[in-house]
Parts: sequence; structure tokens; C-alpha cells
Amino acid sequence: MNGPANGCRGEAPGAAWATVRFGAPSARAGEAVLFASVSWCSGEGSGLLVVRLSARSPGFDGHPSRGSRDDVHLWADPDTRDGARVAAYADVLVTRERLRRPAARRRAARLLACHAGCLVAVVPVGGASCAVAVRDGEPALLPAPESLPPHTVASLAHAWLARGGSPGALRLTGGAAVRRAVPRRSG
Repeated sequence: MNGPANGCRGEAPGAAWATVRFGAPSARAGEAVLFASVSWCSGEGSGLLVVRLSARSPGFDGHPSRGSRDDVHLWADPDTRDGARVAAYADVLVTRERLRRPAARRRAARLLACHAGCLVAVVPVGGASCAVAVRDGEPALLPAPESLPPHTVASLAHAWLARGGSPGALRLTGGAAVRRAVPRRSG
């Protein structure tokens, strides 16, 4: 998760409040296109990414309804000190360790099983995808551009589901850092 393209300087914080705002859908080359902004704030800093999404099924746009309000949720990495402290309260759990596909799916499902209040768990897979487990659903692989860190994928999946989107219709097609994480100043 390091590097300037992922919207962070260094690694993402162990836990943060995230806000996802979907833009208005538009048609482009016969495909529904949607933009979303994902911002987060923690004691360590804040950041913002803009992401392009697309719906998979023709004739069904699968997008959350227009006029949807922002989705605000807590995400946590239970493998970090800060994340472990709030994992029991988190809406989204996301880990940093990249695993092979079967192990990532199992880990995502296990995270959900151990945290009853969590809607989405995400574990990065080698390459450009994440294993995503959703409450009352089977863990699946979600292709994601390398420019999107797993915590952004997790926040988008949560907001998508919370607004009534179909898990199978979510497609992440691009992302760009608008503002990299800004460290908090002490004192």
C-alpha cells in the first residue's frame, strides 16, 4: 500500500473514519459510469481519492439511487494496534497482508465471522484484486486497479452495499489521488 499513487504517504492508518460520496451516473459508450470520492480521517492524517466505477450488467445500472447521502463508516485493520482497538465497532475490516486467492477468501470470511457488526471485510490478493466478503454472502474476488489501496476498495464496497447496490454489479475501473494523506501535526 505504499507509494504516491495510492492516495497515502506511507501506509494507511490502522483505523479511520471514511466518507464515500457517489456522483451522478452518466452513460459513456453504452456503459454506466459513476464517480465516487473516498475521504478518510484518522489521528494520523487524512486523504482523498476519486474513483471511477462501472456497472456490469446492461439494462441494469446497479448503482445506488440518485440523491443518496454520503456513507460514513469506520474501517479498521485488526492486525494493527489502532485497528485492533476498534475492530469490534468497525463497519469495514481490511488487512494489509497480501495473500493468495484461497487464503485471502478464507481470511475475509473469518474476519466477518469474528466481528458481528462488520458488513464488509477485504483482504488484498497478489496482483490487482482483493478478496471481499460481505455479510450473508460468499467471499468473492473484486478486480481493482493497483492505484486503489485495499482500504479504499473496502470503503467503496461498504458504501455500495449500504446504498442498495448489488455486490455483483460493482466494478472499479480507475482511481486517482486528489489529495494524498496529510499527516496530523502535533502540538
